Amino acid sequence: MGDGCMVVETDLTADVILTECALISGELVRVGPMPAPFMVYDPNTGGWKDARTIADLKAGKRATVKAVRDTSEFSQFTYNGMVFDGDADAQRRLSGVVSAAKSAIAAGYSFTKDFTLADNTVVQLTAEDFIGIEMAKLWQVDVAFQEYRLKKAAMGAATTLEELEAITI
Repeated sequence: MGDGCMVVETDLTADVILTECALISGELVRVGPMPAPFMVYDPNTGGWKDARTIADLKAGKRATVKAVRDTSEFSQFTYNGMVFDGDADAQRRLSGVVSAAKSAIAAGYSFTKDFTLADNTVVQLTAEDFIGIEMAKLWQVDVAFQEYRLKKAAMGAATTLEELEAITI
């Protein structure tokens, strides 16, 4: 067929994209490369258009915003100028020490413990430090979830692509 397009199937009954060609009204027409996997060729305009619905775009943006939230939840955090690891293992280890610190305070015991910071520096911390560290981490996680909830609500309320694109990540 013309324009370098060739039939690769014998039963083409619908508009089908074949590499850089489209079957339009029974004729293969060169349409150029597909700009993105979600694009479809529009024979009425003679160009490519985004085939995603607002629901598709919302779902994609929600997944991105959720990934940003999750990254923040498990990122490093600072307490009194000291930087702590925030990944799941670090949070688990910190949780055990915080529990011991709270028990020591409740029993009226003094409590200090050496703890390794994100840069591998070892510092000695008190029970009160560990409670402050726990609060700093909780604050960081809470801020990440509050931002996610606000953005999720804004995405839910968006009715146009422009409104959706205005929501920063």
